[in-house]
Amino acid sequence: MRFAVLAFLVLFATVLAHAQQGRVLSTDQRVLTGIEWRLVSLGPTGAEQDVIPGTTVTLRLGEDGRAGGSTGCNTYGGSYQVRGDSISFNRIVATRRACLDQNANEQEHRFLAALESASRFRLTSNRLTILSDRARSILNFVNNSAPDPPDSDARPPRDDRRDPIEMLASYYEAINAKDYRRAYRLWESPESSYERFVAGFADTDRVRLLVEPSGRNEGAAGSVYAEFTTVVVATTRAGSERVLAGCYTLRRSNVRDSGWRIYRADISTMPAGARVSRMLSQGCRNSQ
Repeated sequence: MRFAVLAFLVLFATVLAHAQQGRVLSTDQRVLTGIEWRLVSLGPTGAEQDVIPGTTVTLRLGEDGRAGGSTGCNTYGGSYQVRGDSISFNRIVATRRACLDQNANEQEHRFLAALESASRFRLTSNRLTILSDRARSILNFVNNSAPDPPDSDARPPRDDRRDPIEMLASYYEAINAKDYRRAYRLWESPESSYERFVAGFADTDRVRLLVEPSGRNEGAAGSVYAEFTTVVVATTRAGSERVLAGCYTLRRSNVRDSGWRIYRADISTMPAGARVSRMLSQGCRNSQ
């Protein structure tokens, strides 16, 4: 009799343990696990930047609550927890091999910091979005083993002028798409002709934009101005990179609200080896 009771207790404990594991592993978590998620863009919400070419940043979530992958330069690991649409990561540890590319080092730091402050996620089709720092930062992943979507499902051009950072992101997205007419229209008073504007990008293959989100807004004579410290990394058709940094000033009219437009750009080429974080922290030196 005692043996039967003991056997029952062991069986009950085993069933209870499996039941508890089933409750912890939610439906969303089951969908997230067993997939290698590849990062495609990251940064301030609405102004995310594409992953640096030549780097592969991944995330894999296990059913055992472990997370890990590659930062593009190092491997990392830690634990994670999912409850509903909430997600959090803990005790993330990475190897300490330095990236050859300083920009890749910056990207690695931003990626790990975003994971450590992750709060929520969205899962749509083969895409995973992780929101961090109270939704001020975002990580966009795709299923690394899923086939590329057909062209008909491509994202429509970004053209949101209600927010100054979103408008600036729209401008550089248009340049990357070689839609120079759309980019030119986002200037309030272009400093050059359309032909000269297009000629300025003749050797440019792609651009990446980094924005210091704590810009300054000021009102004057029926208008609102917004200033943002920016770093622009332009990749040439030959594969070399040129870094420009400075300040963008955007304006929105309060009299006839047609959205934000570029009012002025004061950016210049930076010397090789300049740190992106230092350039972004300098702020705008010019005022209205």
